[in-house]
Amino acid sequence: MSSRSLRCNRALTRARSLRSDRVLARAQSLCSDRALARARSLCSDRAWLSSVATCMTSRHTRRNAQGELVTFSNQELERLERTNHQQPGPNNTTMGDYGNQEQLTAQLQQMQQQMLQMQQTIQAQ
Repeated sequence: MSSRSLRCNRALTRARSLRSDRVLARAQSLCSDRALARARSLCSDRAWLSSVATCMTSRHTRRNAQGELVTFSNQELERLERTNHQQPGPNNTTMGDYGNQEQLTAQLQQMQQQMLQMQQTIQAQ
């Protein structure tokens, strides 16, 4: 195993244990696309998006494809990480939301009765 591959594996292991956007940014600098896909699956969407926007100390990144080249200081990275961790995570309102199930069941029964009445009317004609 090459030293680059070994460093990549270590970075992915740390990303798995810490779920840190900073560690994931390090993995991005060391790993192949396949390894990055593995890293992506280990982190939350918010951590992944943050890692794309931030980078490790003394690493350079472009703000966009044709933008200026910038460097983030330790203080900027810490501020961005604090901001990232304060943001609420995604809220999936469909999981476990059974508040209107009784209403939906009643509407379904009503529709079934109407369809049955329509069938009987058609057969009677």
